[in-house]
Amino acid sequence: MYKRIMSFVAGMTLSLSVLPLVHAAPGNGVPFEQLQQQVDTLNAQVQALAEQVNQGGGDQNVAVNCGTDTISTALAHASPGGRLTITVNGVCVEDVTIERDRVTLKDGTVSGTGAIQPVIQILGARGIVLDNMIVQNGATHGVFATNNADVTITNSTVQNNAQDGVQLRWGAFGDIRGSTISGNAECAVSPRDGANVLLANNPLITTTQPDAGICSTIGAYRTTTVRLAGGNTITNTGGGAAMDIIQGSAVRAQSGVDTVTGQVFISRLSNVDLRNANITGNMSVTSGAWLRVRAPSSVTGNIFIDSMSLAQFQGVPTINGPVICGSSQSVGIGTDPNFFLNLVVPPSPATPFPLNVVTSQNEIAPVFRGIAQGNIASGFFAGCN
Repeated sequence: MYKRIMSFVAGMTLSLSVLPLVHAAPGNGVPFEQLQQQVDTLNAQVQALAEQVNQGGGDQNVAVNCGTDTISTALAHASPGGRLTITVNGVCVEDVTIERDRVTLKDGTVSGTGAIQPVIQILGARGIVLDNMIVQNGATHGVFATNNADVTITNSTVQNNAQDGVQLRWGAFGDIRGSTISGNAECAVSPRDGANVLLANNPLITTTQPDAGICSTIGAYRTTTVRLAGGNTITNTGGGAAMDIIQGSAVRAQSGVDTVTGQVFISRLSNVDLRNANITGNMSVTSGAWLRVRAPSSVTGNIFIDSMSLAQFQGVPTINGPVICGSSQSVGIGTDPNFFLNLVVPPSPATPFPLNVVTSQNEIAPVFRGIAQGNIASGFFAGCN
């Protein structure tokens, strides 16, 4: 646009240069008397406009003083292009919608207005960062990202929202680090519909929701992925599920130690791979799901496997509860020819792998009676048929 304007101005200047200026007595209405001066003025205005446009491509820093300013106004008035960093001073009571890329909100609090919408919603925008923020009191979700948006939440608190703390949908990606997500009425973190989330070094991700049918602390639904990068404490203090992984979703442990307190449900063709996690609570693997527990992980609680699912234990993880087969039939399905030698069934010695395999009738599976202990080299599968 700038080039087009400048070309027009240059053409006008050239055209005017070949026109004879008519000098007449004042008051005779000579139209071209001051036209060259007007063109020069227009040229200067275009140059100034071009400089403003070019400056819009750089980074911008804006301070919002809550009570007199709003984040929404800062977003609306910022020049396009570049990264926009908004430093929030105080508690802004507003619901914020972000649709432009490369926005950082930092160092303040956003509290919902009570309107039926998220406190912060990110609609297809990329490169969004919430740093040292408190997001609270929303009538729905605290942070909501959708339509391939991505958001990084660092050193922040998302609390006391009427639905999920953080919900990601339709291809959105969330990177949550060093943050506390608690006191939300439904899920703490919920990727859905092809969304993905990375969790690292979060001291507390929790909910009191007792019904996994409504939501769990981590609720992954419909072909989503949760990546655990270590240092996470995930709990459910309401007796419900700490993790509910369903409908073709997955959990991948990347590194570090993660602590999970509460039930873990894995179902409907989903899969969970625990590399170094400590699970305190019962685990359920159903409807074509798959579980792998690698050493040095530990599970304190029952592991229930239905007749269409599998569990693999690799190395020598600590399994303190029984593995329960959902069928009264045999439970020995494995690809390792030494499968039956890799189990310890009480009252055999309890080392190195104190695993008790029982049926749904709560008795030791007949196929394993009298089996002695053995070493586990490459892991084994336990399933039901």
